Amino acid sequence: MVRVIADCPIPVVSGIGHQRDETLADLGADLAAHTPTAAAELAVPRLADWQAYHRACIAHLYVTVNRQLDLAHTALLHQKSRLRRLQLDRRLDREVQVRSRLLQHLSQTVKQQLDHAHQQQQLLQQHLASLDPTAVLRRGYALVQTSEGQTLRTTQALETDQELTIQLAQGSFTARVLTCYSSDSHPPASHPFEPTLEHES
Repeated sequence: MVRVIADCPIPVVSGIGHQRDETLADLGADLAAHTPTAAAELAVPRLADWQAYHRACIAHLYVTVNRQLDLAHTALLHQKSRLRRLQLDRRLDREVQVRSRLLQHLSQTVKQQLDHAHQQQQLLQQHLASLDPTAVLRRGYALVQTSEGQTLRTTQALETDQELTIQLAQGSFTARVLTCYSSDSHPPASHPFEPTLEHES
């Protein structure tokens, strides 16, 4: 597994779990985190940071556009005064048309940049929503943990009469192990867990 992580062409962020020891997978990964939650935060920028950056870009863009418009307006007034002295009304009309085209082009460019930034923000929101672990629970799955808070992914470490905490999308309950079955065996019609009357909202 360490060789696979080290040879992976895609950057790997490891988050083994709550432990103090440094694992070989942490040494082979490009970046190591103490928990899976910390690994997710390192891999995905915070939405608030992107929103603040987006607002700062918009503010900077508005300042730049207004500055350019002010400079263009000042230059246009200067040329207009000069053309009046030279009685070149036709040249003034051409300058006005050029200014109108520039303003239109500038407005279209600003709109395209704002639309692109909005699309990037929506993509980030969708990506963050897909990383939300509660979304998995809302689809009908459950999170099974021991009394020590260890998340279970296999029945190999279970013992008979062991108490487990079952976390659902809404609420949780405590269950007791009656019988363990491997992936090759099939449980009978009855459930392998005996729920108790304890309930946590």
